[in-house]
Amino acid sequence: VNYSLAPAAHHPTPTRQLHAALGYLAAAGPALHVDATRLVLAGDSAGAQLAAQLAAALASPDYAVALGLPASASLPPLRGVVLFCGAYDLASVSLD
Repeated sequence: VNYSLAPAAHHPTPTRQLHAALGYLAAAGPALHVDATRLVLAGDSAGAQLAAQLAAALASPDYAVALGLPASASLPPLRGVVLFCGAYDLASVSLD
């Protein structure tokens, strides 16, 4: 996704753009031959940070609200998240 970069865009604009792109894939999946039940977010460096934020927002409605994202009930659940070159505290992530 060609998300907006700083300083032209401020946080959380890129995360909102990624959310919109995921919503587009979910809605247009059949026309694009995309199986929306098998979506995986991935990112490298800053993209990993954004993918992690979006995954967290999809898993936590409170965090989604804090980012100003719309309700994600219409989005399919993610199958996975691949994050490269980021610092993450996986002990703080609930896998339930």
